Amino acid sequence: MREYSLDEVATRAGVDAAYVQRLVELGILTRGKGDVFSAGDVPRVRLVKTLDQAGVPLEGRDGAGRLVALRADLDALSTTDEKAVA
Repeated sequence: MREYSLDEVATRAGVDAAYVQRLVELGILTRGKGDVFSAGDVPRVRLVKTLDQAGVPLEGRDGAGRLVALRADLDALSTTDEKAVA
């Protein structure tokens, strides 16, 4: 499985590293063992950025809570995507 640093995820997703760090702090993204991210985190960041730009709140009980709940669905999608790429 491909792993990326925070900076690599940010670059691949087209966002600043500070944005990825903010998603980690909100619990929307989680780092794996060795302080790395999975290949599936890149499209997750892109999706969250799109939701953010559309006005979906990332912070607070309603915003981050919904996105954290959505994470399980995104995990399932990324597992499928990672198998297709491998």
